[in-house]
Amino acid sequence: MLKRNHIAVWDIIESGERVKPGAQNVKNEIPNPVNEIVEMYPSVKQIIFNGQKAHDLYFKHFNKIEGIIYEVVLSTSPANTRFSFREKLINWKETII
Repeated sequence: MLKRNHIAVWDIIESGERVKPGAQNVKNEIPNPVNEIVEMYPSVKQIIFNGQKAHDLYFKHFNKIEGIIYEVVLSTSPANTRFSFREKLINWKETII
């Protein structure tokens, strides 16, 4: 489904030190070369962050790329129990262009 719809999935962080459970507890992170990858593929028009932490990590390590739409969606983490699966699914569907 991802390939058919031209969607790539990529982690912002290649590696890091998890001091306790949860994405917010990763320290000394090393980012993946996200901007380099995006710049290699000029057809990329949107970057969607799986939660606010992914967004924050991206902008900690990278600058905005002109012409890219940046969106934050509800995290799919099992720790994000404030929203049901259905609410998350609707949020993702509404965000993907």
